[in-house]
Amino acid sequence: MWGVTAAATVARGQEPGERQSFREGVRLNERQTLIVGMLAEGASDTQIARRLYIGQRTVQREVAALMALVGAASRFALGAEAALRGWL
Repeated sequence: MWGVTAAATVARGQEPGERQSFREGVRLNERQTLIVGMLAEGASDTQIARRLYIGQRTVQREVAALMALVGAASRFALGAEAALRGWL
């Protein structure tokens, strides 16, 4: 069974063992931390927006920005990267 690192690599669309550079030492602001945590819990954009009292489109933009930040191709890959980086 693959570890979290291999799962994150595959989720990014790479084969295990391939290397991809990504920003080290990235720190999330409070809203980003909350969004990543809620995504890890399985919350939808609508649920996150309601909990944070922000618009659904704002959540979608934040998620897209976080995915771009870590090079994630999906929300799952974002969650795997968040776990690897200790954001959860």
